[in-house]
Amino acid sequence: SANQSVPPTSSPAVPSGVQLQPVYFPPPPPPPLPPSEPTWLTLLKTVMGAGTALMAGWWLFNRARQDQQQQAVRQHAESTDTAAERDRLLMELLARERERKAERVVEEKSEKENEGESRDDRLVKMLEEMQKNQLKQHADLIMALKEITAATISRSDAQTSCKSPMKAGGIVMDDEEEEPSGISENGVRAAVEPSTTVG
Repeated sequence: SANQSVPPTSSPAVPSGVQLQPVYFPPPPPPPLPPSEPTWLTLLKTVMGAGTALMAGWWLFNRARQDQQQQAVRQHAESTDTAAERDRLLMELLARERERKAERVVEEKSEKENEGESRDDRLVKMLEEMQKNQLKQHADLIMALKEITAATISRSDAQTSCKSPMKAGGIVMDDEEEEPSGISENGVRAAVEPSTTVG
């Protein structure tokens, strides 16, 4: 009766000799699977994906190769441009050097010609001066000879007028020497005078 008065510790629905098991809720049902597709479609998809990947890779490879080719062409063009510019500059420098050499040669020739002309002018001037000096000397000599001849003539005239010619018979006067010429003149005059009188 005492046991009946004490309320039981366990629930009245569960008997005293039975142990309770933990209750597990069932997992949620998995999501519904997609509808199954045929194998040919999956193969086609994989082939198309691989093809697109290959095409993309090939396009990228070609693009990179084209870029490299364009860069090489640009570099080659730049190098050719620089080489052409360098050649042009070298040709200009060579042309300038040739012009300078030609100008130097012309200047040297002109200087030599000027020197030769100056030398020729100097020689001509020297020759002219020598000719002038010679003409002066000749004129001086001619004047001296004239003076000498005039002096000698005057001296000879003075000597002939002063001296008396000597003959074997003694001193003969000039009048006696001139007598034959006077006689001849008288004879000529005597021969001429009758003709004039006759006429």
